[in-house]
Amino acid sequence: MPTNYNQLRRMYAELIDTLVAGGSVEQAGACARFAAQQQVWRYPFQRPLHYVESLPLVTAFDPRKLWVVGYLERNFEEIRAEVERVSSPAAAGFKPVEEPLVDRGRWDQVVFYEGGRRFEQVEERFPRTSAIIDRIPAEQRGAGVIMLSWLHPGTHIAGHCGYTNGRLRIHLGIKTPPGARMRVHDAYLNWRAGECLVFDDSIEHEVWNEGTEPRVVMIFDVYHPALPPAEHAALAGADDAQERVQRSMKERGFRRLSLADGGLQVDLDRATELAIRRYLADSGLASIELCANGDLRTERVAGAPENS
Repeated sequence: MPTNYNQLRRMYAELIDTLVAGGSVEQAGACARFAAQQQVWRYPFQRPLHYVESLPLVTAFDPRKLWVVGYLERNFEEIRAEVERVSSPAAAGFKPVEEPLVDRGRWDQVVFYEGGRRFEQVEERFPRTSAIIDRIPAEQRGAGVIMLSWLHPGTHIAGHCGYTNGRLRIHLGIKTPPGARMRVHDAYLNWRAGECLVFDDSIEHEVWNEGTEPRVVMIFDVYHPALPPAEHAALAGADDAQERVQRSMKERGFRRLSLADGGLQVDLDRATELAIRRYLADSGLASIELCANGDLRTERVAGAPENS
């Protein structure tokens, strides 16, 4: 397959996600089917950016075949006890997920590991859960992300595909209220407290919490059992937070990002800054703001003519 297919997959994925986020689900499906016809992916419902073509499609996987599943379920009560003490997710270190496909509600997470990299600040808030995770062999902690996922009532996560088919995703049910469910392609799944679901999150999936209580699961990524061990190292850390930030900075012309006074300070690269400065000056604008619907909100310089 040509090397530029990686770029092509990203372009198709962004287009499909944009259509879904805008409510154009039928058009997104047509786009996905066309991409599969062009052999960008094998299946229109499985659209990872990192695509290992040799791996078989896993639409249903027996959780009992994974050692980690039994281990997490045996330690469920300890994990649940710590989660039950959380009255405010934000105060317990949960942060909003940077997922544009959350079209209503709120989805929070607290991350223990990502790409094998440990987030030390989580240990003081969840010491027992951290200790349980740290007893798992390092090789099995490096496939992707290990986190607690808190889905608030009234939340809907639109259909989307994960980064790679080289992993399987485990969900350990912790808080599993009525009204919370997940679609993986054409199958609908419900969580049960103390039990694990295993699925390939490169397959299109969609999540709802239509109940009145939060849905909380532990997410634990493992390597696809058919992925050759020699490819584990290449996948470890792929598309982690640092890589996503680096890619976003390059694409958006950001030179430096920093936290300041509770907000985010952004310094643009010189070319981007000059282009924006010129546009503002030539247009007689003091500021521009991108609204949620994609429109621009502008504020004119005092006294500037309307036709400038």
